[in-house]
Amino acid sequence: MKKILLILLCILSCALCININAQEKEFRASWVATVWNIDWPTTKIESTGNATQMAAQKAELITIIERAKQGNLNALMLQVRSHGDALYESSYEPWMSSLTGSRGTDPGYDPLAFAIEEAHKRGIELHAWINPYRIGEYSLNAPQVKDSWRIGTGSSAFLDPGNPDVRKYTLDVITEIITKYDIDGIIFDDYFYKSMPDNAYAANETKQTAENNPYDLDINDWRRENVNILVKSVLDSVKAHKPYLRFG
Repeated sequence: MKKILLILLCILSCALCININAQEKEFRASWVATVWNIDWPTTKIESTGNATQMAAQKAELITIIERAKQGNLNALMLQVRSHGDALYESSYEPWMSSLTGSRGTDPGYDPLAFAIEEAHKRGIELHAWINPYRIGEYSLNAPQVKDSWRIGTGSSAFLDPGNPDVRKYTLDVITEIITKYDIDGIIFDDYFYKSMPDNAYAANETKQTAENNPYDLDINDWRRENVNILVKSVLDSVKAHKPYLRFG
């Protein structure tokens, strides 16, 4: 009888260990959209250093993080780059207009650094959500970005994935985030050519050549390969600088 009880206790202990390990490996996350102030912030800092508005903006973000904690989430995807702009102090791109109502205006603090600190205090991972190609209808106001890199106009404009200079620029932007901030991961959204004609070039699009299309892919497969090249370069950057980061 004692042997049977001992065996049952061993089985129960193993089952509990398996369950605990399974819970630790679960990825329970939520997206936090900043574009057009969808999720955050609702309070804008109308003048740099406005202490009241800055405190209100920070409090809103803390509330979001606290709700994630209460909901038993363990990660948040914070949108830090939506239209060639930045929710953080960037060497390449202007401040996001969602923070102040005016593109390029310094909010007086670094929202990404603040979000990371507050999330980590509560045991929550903070992932940088990036839209790698979207520009939209905004003027970039960034000297590194050239008009020749743009495809489309108005709200549908995006950076040309087939342009090697675009891929390098985008990689530089992302690598800065990886190396400068204690993020837990990089997450992509809208990493594709937008509303493109099949089997035909769009205005201002990079054309296929023997050099940039060595496998003689058709135009649609070639476009997909251009995106693959960027994704691989970002993965290589993650592995080189912080191989523990999640990327997807």
